[in-house]
Amino acid sequence: MKASPYGRTPTGSSRPIRAAGRSNRPPTPRESPWSTPSRRARSSNWKSSMLKGQSKQVGERAANWSLMVFSIGGRMLAARTEDVGGILPWAGSMAVPSRTPYVHALVRNGEAVLPVFDLAEMLQLHVQGAPMCLVAKRQDGPMAICIDEAMPKLVTVESTALYPPVQPDPNILWQCQLDGVAVPIYAFSHLATPTVTTS
Repeated sequence: MKASPYGRTPTGSSRPIRAAGRSNRPPTPRESPWSTPSRRARSSNWKSSMLKGQSKQVGERAANWSLMVFSIGGRMLAARTEDVGGILPWAGSMAVPSRTPYVHALVRNGEAVLPVFDLAEMLQLHVQGAPMCLVAKRQDGPMAICIDEAMPKLVTVESTALYPPVQPDPNILWQCQLDGVAVPIYAFSHLATPTVTTS
């Protein structure tokens, strides 16, 4: 027997000597040091996230819009149904001092008290008939909007039928045509920005 630093190997043996725990066989693609399970998992997660993001964007573009159409001063307006909390009878409001644009009153809704956003004042219109209360979902909480007595209706509009307003307005998401009339879709979630009129 011939002594070997890796152990005792019979003299004349053609078996290659290898260190304990190591293989002389070259790594296959599956065993590549750059293809470890953790790397493969990260790569898979990254690709999956990208695909999900692309699918979400495509879905948002292709989805129909569900709108609630109401009127103020006889003018048709709209908002996304997800931005509307309900339609209630107008119970009257109480004026309060405020520095917030178009918010000068409060209205009671059950045990809750909601600030009133005067959309009619912003649009320079007057509510017609016995007013109704539209509860709008704003980012900082619900608010009440006084609208015409005509009962709002739900409509569905294809996304391809939406187009930007002729006059830029930060309060308007898009416009659509309903019964031959251009109807603005208001962004209740961040409504309060005064319209800037350009000549």
